[in-house]
Amino acid sequence: DENGRWTTEWLGIFPKSEEPTYEELMRREEERARNFKLRYSMEWYSYEEGRRLDDLERSSYSWWHGLTLNGPTPYGNFDSSASIRRFKTTTDLTYFTLGLTDGNLGRFKGFSLRGFDFYPNFGNLSFSGATLRGVMLNSPGFNNKLNYTVFWGRESGGRYGNLSPGLSKTRHSFLEGFNLDYSPTKTNNYRFSLVHGHGRDRASYLNRYGYDLISSWNFDKWGLSYEIAQDSENFAQLLTTNFSLPQLNFNTELRDISKKFLSITGSGWLQGERGGVFNLNYTPLEKLTISSSLNLYQDRLSPAQENDQR
Repeated sequence: DENGRWTTEWLGIFPKSEEPTYEELMRREEERARNFKLRYSMEWYSYEEGRRLDDLERSSYSWWHGLTLNGPTPYGNFDSSASIRRFKTTTDLTYFTLGLTDGNLGRFKGFSLRGFDFYPNFGNLSFSGATLRGVMLNSPGFNNKLNYTVFWGRESGGRYGNLSPGLSKTRHSFLEGFNLDYSPTKTNNYRFSLVHGHGRDRASYLNRYGYDLISSWNFDKWGLSYEIAQDSENFAQLLTTNFSLPQLNFNTELRDISKKFLSITGSGWLQGERGGVFNLNYTPLEKLTISSSLNLYQDRLSPAQENDQR
């Protein structure tokens, strides 16, 4: 300048990242949050046999396709899933389900509704579980102190795995019932269920109704639960206790199951047994745990030939 000074100006900028910025990531997540998502998967299975790898003969093969669609709606979260299995000569829709979870319909909130293939969300001595094709409703009530499930469906609904055609056929056999789960306080819980089975393809030795009642009490270090079930003719009982300390856990399970007791779908759990299981777990050191278990019972369904009281 006129005073003989020289001036140099420099401009510096930060390098631009090739990855999206935090603001861009947040914007993308917001855009995706209320969208439906579609997923497709495919598996191919082949079974070949022979003496060498270059001389194999294929004896069977199958294709498996899976399709799912889920996303939020004004009435709850919608989900759906379908599976198609294809063999040489057959194509089966082996699994298909539609569901609405965290439902919202006026004052009716928090419910779940599922149709087509489903698995009931409870199990006990009378009902050990089954895959059904029908409809199921689950909902809370009375400020979440009560939870109930109502269902109806055909047995052998969805089929899983690579079973050969003919191994799993649709049967004229149906199950329906309900389950009530009531927790008046944080320390006790009561559950009651009733299940009804009917249909011409249902096994003739099974009973039409199954009942089950479970009562549970939880204290500071102790826990107690009693379950009694009836298949319309015979009873089954189960008493469990639990005692817990930071380094010690002791639990027992006493059972008395009639040798003729049946669940709604088949043979009863530990049918004919009278006895108990005693478990002890002790952790004296951080890296040392000692476990002990004793199962002592009388088998009345298949007793010892020389002494049926053994």
